[in-house]
Amino acid sequence: MSVDLLRVNPDHVYVYEDTLDRSGRSGQAKVRDEPNAHGLPVRKTPGLMTAALFSDQPCEFEAVTEALRRLYRTGQNRTLVFPHTGIGRGPYGVAGHSPRLYDHLCGILDEHFGYQQPALSIPAKNGDGLVAPCTPQQVFAQVCTQGGINMASLIAEQHGLSLQELKAMCCLAGAELMSRSQLYPLHRPVYRWASETQELA
Repeated sequence: MSVDLLRVNPDHVYVYEDTLDRSGRSGQAKVRDEPNAHGLPVRKTPGLMTAALFSDQPCEFEAVTEALRRLYRTGQNRTLVFPHTGIGRGPYGVAGHSPRLYDHLCGILDEHFGYQQPALSIPAKNGDGLVAPCTPQQVFAQVCTQGGINMASLIAEQHGLSLQELKAMCCLAGAELMSRSQLYPLHRPVYRWASETQELA
């Protein structure tokens, strides 16, 4: 999803994962200011903190339902485009941390928009029965072994992360490996890419 894509398809409405506070412009939210972009909140704020996650609260139900109402009005006589990975399915999205809200979201999308979310794979659970978010080490290993930085954007989207969040995780994991003298040639290009980006930020 890109600004250029939205601008050459003004008759399409592109749905992206947003935050409750409608802040941030990385990842999918880089299209936020386009008139044919429509955000659906899946977290309270950007970032990887637990406080940013939804937790099946009434105010979250209201915010998601209202965003879907606006989408329904906006999408009249226009083509709606949803992310190919679905909405709210990453480790920091509603699927794992707000299961009732996720069911509510899926039901409305199916009944009123004719859109069915992709099937969820069975996620790992932590001791509280919640989906365990991927660790920086797991994300770093995936980028290193599945296409390197050329596939980073796709891997970030798979995990419901912005590219900046993925880079921060890779930087953290790489630094840990370096401190243990376990940063091998396979890791170095990804760690260098993530580290340079963090220094510039």
